Amino acid sequence: MKNVFKYILLVAAISIILLVPVSAEEVDENLEIDTSIRIGVDSHMPPYSYINDNGILKGFYIDLIHAIAIERGIDIEIRPMPIYDARKELANSKLDLIIGADHGVVDDNYVFSDVIIESTEVIFVRMDNKYIIEPEDLKLANVTIQKGSINTRYLRFIDMDHIDYVDNQQQGILQIMNGNTGAFIGDKLTGLYTIQKWKQDDFIKVIGGDIKGTGYYFVSKDKKNKHIKIMNEGMREITLDGSYDKIYKKWFGETVSADFQFNERLFAALKIGLLVLSFAFLLIIYWNYQLKKQVEKRTQEISKKSMELENSNKFRKDVLDNVLAGIIALDTDGRITLLNRRMKYVLGGIGEAKIGQKIQDTVISGIFTSNDFDRVFLEGMSFRDKELEIEVKDRKITFLYHIYPLVESDGEIKGSIISIRDISADKELSGELKRQDRLNSLGLMAAGFAHEIRNPLTTIKTFTDIMPRRIEEDRFKEKFLEIVPKEINRLNNMIQEILDFSRIKVPKVGGIRLCKLVDESSQLLENAISGKEIEIFNEVPAELAAYGDEERIKQVLINLMMNSIEAIKKKGTIIINGEIDSEMAVVRISDDGLGMSEEIMEHVFDPFYSAKAKGTGLGLFVSYQIVKECNGDIHFESEYGKGTVAVLSLPMQIMKGRRYE
Repeated sequence: MKNVFKYILLVAAISIILLVPVSAEEVDENLEIDTSIRIGVDSHMPPYSYINDNGILKGFYIDLIHAIAIERGIDIEIRPMPIYDARKELANSKLDLIIGADHGVVDDNYVFSDVIIESTEVIFVRMDNKYIIEPEDLKLANVTIQKGSINTRYLRFIDMDHIDYVDNQQQGILQIMNGNTGAFIGDKLTGLYTIQKWKQDDFIKVIGGDIKGTGYYFVSKDKKNKHIKIMNEGMREITLDGSYDKIYKKWFGETVSADFQFNERLFAALKIGLLVLSFAFLLIIYWNYQLKKQVEKRTQEISKKSMELENSNKFRKDVLDNVLAGIIALDTDGRITLLNRRMKYVLGGIGEAKIGQKIQDTVISGIFTSNDFDRVFLEGMSFRDKELEIEVKDRKITFLYHIYPLVESDGEIKGSIISIRDISADKELSGELKRQDRLNSLGLMAAGFAHEIRNPLTTIKTFTDIMPRRIEEDRFKEKFLEIVPKEINRLNNMIQEILDFSRIKVPKVGGIRLCKLVDESSQLLENAISGKEIEIFNEVPAELAAYGDEERIKQVLINLMMNSIEAIKKKGTIIINGEIDSEMAVVRISDDGLGMSEEIMEHVFDPFYSAKAKGTGLGLFVSYQIVKECNGDIHFESEYGKGTVAVLSLPMQIMKGRRYE
């Protein structure tokens, strides 16, 4: 009996020893992290990690990180980005870890976890390629490699002068598809996944077999290994409870064979075997109870996250469906990837379109030309504030639409977005308001005209009244011929300006090169500055352009520049410069003339108000109306005795390198 008791004690002691942590990493099982662990992942490396067509971050790495976070009870923050940017962020301590790096592309100053997964690197070529058969043939070809992932183990196969770099592995496959490169060296699983997704199985092949197996790891800059230890512990725990195999099978279809998994399972089997000898029944019951609790907890957490994700996607869809504009998103092949409810309503009267259709197969192709989309995809051009009139069932409908590129954070054009809104009612209301505003303005002008016309009429009447008595006087004749024609011309000018304003003109809207227009306007004013020492400097950037009626805007510029010339008595300077401000092209006309008082500033745009002795007071009034009709703005900055700045703002034609029509 004593021998049996001793044997049981011995088995229990051995079991306890085996259960005691045997490594520094296990001692730190309950490491606490005060803040979220920031983990960088490659945003374009399916099926490891990628952003799908709905903008959701998915992949093997993502599920793995979530499983470890739940198992270890830690907060994590996943940041998707190109892998080369992730390495820079890690080097600058803006990330705590990156996942998916291998020993071949990160130097020894970094700390690596246990291997997460093993894969291989292979060579992808087009199916019709006949001259690249094995790795040695790469010396004769242009080779594409993902930026920041060049590995020394295949440098011996490549001519360094013929390497092209891409931001991610999907771009490498795209280079093969487009015939822009001879071969692409990349991860086998990512390449095959991309080829299958894009249905390129019959056009791209793998040659030469696997170059060499590679392992992917968590990588940290922290020499204390705090985050690496947490990840290693988490990997062991999800391996033991079977979560790792489930995640792997979900993304790759079969269980991967890794050394650490084999060792951990063997060690776990030994521990369980010894524990069964001493604590069999009680341990199994307790273990089953705890496992059930953990499974229920994880199930609830995963269900909660899934529900939150589903609600988030539903919210985004509801927002898109309830905006006033119809929205369509296209990929670079011109295929519809998003179509909101409003767009279906907008197109209801003229046809329909469905997600997955190519744009040229829908009614939309009859509205926009394929050339528009080519310029968006290839040149990054945007079409904004375009109006389109369509006749539907004997009724004219006016649409306001925009087409602009869908640009990713790295600057790559991923597709295009079309926004359409029915503005038929707005156009009718706008036309009515403009007519009403014109009538009001004409009423105001009529009142002012009645007042202003009295002065020249009084002068003419005075001369005609005394003409019978003084007709023979030479002095009277000279004054009559000098003053009466001037007053008649003054009346004629006022009448002409009123007629110009009241006449409805159809604006000739188009692109305006402002620098050129300023030059042309300055040349027309050369006679006006003769006799004065005035210098005019045109500092408007040559590339600055606006959108409006060129001839009428020239009339505005001449008026503003003429005011500056008249404000300078003998000697002065007029500087005209331009800039971009809040998507508006702004032209500033600055002079060092007399300036304006506060009283003049308050009435500067009133009809028939003028500070000039012979002014009609209609120039700035008409200029203001012209600028407003071009959807622009005009105002003055002035202080009496210190000069004036006239500020003219117009909608932009070119902004920050991206062209608008």
